[in-house]
Amino acid sequence: MATLKKIILAGRGTLATKVLDHLIESGINDLVVIPATCLTKDSTQKNLKQEAEKRGIKVYNGNASDYQKDVDLAFSIGYNLRFREDFLRKCSGINLHLSPLPRYGGFNPFYWAIRSGDTEYGVTLHEMGLEFDVGNIISQKRFSILPSDNARDLFDRAGDEALIMFKEIFPSILSGTYASIPQDLTKKTYYQKDAVDFKETIPLEGSTKELHNRIRATIFPPLPNPKIYLLDRIYSVESSLPHYGVKIDGSKIIEEDRVLVATTDSSVELKVKKA
Repeated sequence: MATLKKIILAGRGTLATKVLDHLIESGINDLVVIPATCLTKDSTQKNLKQEAEKRGIKVYNGNASDYQKDVDLAFSIGYNLRFREDFLRKCSGINLHLSPLPRYGGFNPFYWAIRSGDTEYGVTLHEMGLEFDVGNIISQKRFSILPSDNARDLFDRAGDEALIMFKEIFPSILSGTYASIPQDLTKKTYYQKDAVDFKETIPLEGSTKELHNRIRATIFPPLPNPKIYLLDRIYSVESSLPHYGVKIDGSKIIEEDRVLVATTDSSVELKVKKA
């Protein structure tokens, strides 16, 4: 395959902006940015459209699949729309997904990985097809989930690891010499956007591990912190610390910003604020 020259970058956020910078640094001259039609609620994330305009990169406002000019390669990084079949017939579509596919396809993968108690995570670069997150894997990078990680920690680390992986594999993508392998779809998990309600009050039940994982899975600053109801008060939770093997008779307030929650096997200390 001839060296690819006409590239679309469709997506949003800081990671997509960093990939944009790498494409520019790699000498890609025929480059178009297509911003996601749904902006992130995370105010810490860069606006891809604005960042592209600052760099003098062409921006197409619309559905990527409606882009009429010739394209060799289309990268999707946090892009919210599916590439149509007619679009994928004229170019190669590659998605950078922040989960270890085939596990945690779809939405909120950081929540589900932490809630499940996983100790390892990963990011995946894969070919795109007509279904989300099922195409052949081009590259995958794995790393540890720390016991103290919340969803924001895991998101940030995933973005860092994804950028490293992208930079390593990009030359072979550009030349068309990369290899890919099919996903083992018998191991596939996929979650819809509404599969978890982040506004619900978290029930203080289950084991220490279960409660700790459920709380830290929903902590993603600067988005609103999870809420709990304890001793006739509603609190927002900033962090969770499990006390394995430390049993208490009942939940109690330690200080104004700290509570100790009794679990089925021990206890969890939470840093809180009155909601």
